[in-house]
Amino acid sequence: MTEFKVVKQITLENKKVILKRILETSDCGRCYDYDRIILPHLTDEELKQRYRKIKPIVIIDNNFYLIKRYNLNSIRNKTFIHSKYSDLREKVEHDNIKVSGEFACYHENFNPRTFNPTIADILEQFPDELLEVSNGFYIESPREDEQPEIINYFYHKSKVKALTLKK
Repeated sequence: MTEFKVVKQITLENKKVILKRILETSDCGRCYDYDRIILPHLTDEELKQRYRKIKPIVIIDNNFYLIKRYNLNSIRNKTFIHSKYSDLREKVEHDNIKVSGEFACYHENFNPRTFNPTIADILEQFPDELLEVSNGFYIESPREDEQPEIINYFYHKSKVKALTLKK
C-alpha cells in the first residue's frame, strides 16, 4: 500500500494557505517527494453566507462595478474576471469605497499564462480579521516574474483588496 508522509509544512503569506512537502513511498518501495499547496475550503452553506455579505468588484477604465449575482456552481468554478464586461451590474462611486485591507490569495492554475481566479478562491482565503469590516473585494492580477516559486506548484498568487462599500 502506498504511504504518504508530510515531512515539512510551511504557512504561506496568507495564513490560511499551507505548503506541504510530501514523501510518498509506493508499494514497490520507490520514494517520491513533492510539494503541494493546501487551500482552505468552506462548505456550500458557509460559502453562500460569505457571498451574500462580501461582493466581488471589477475595475474597468478606473471605474468600479459590482457584477451580477452568481449561483453556487459559478461561485466555485467560474473565472469571473474573464466575463467582467458581460456580467456588469452597477457602478460604484469611488467615494463609496474604502480599502479595509489587502491579502495574498492563491489560485490553482495548470497554465501559467492564464489567470483564472474564482470567487470561492477569494472568499475561502479571506482573512478572519477582515471578514467583519469588509463587504466587497477586488483582485489585482499577478505578475509572473513576482512568483516563480508558486508557478512551479501550478498556482498563481494575486493581491486582493478587501473593501468597505458605503450603501
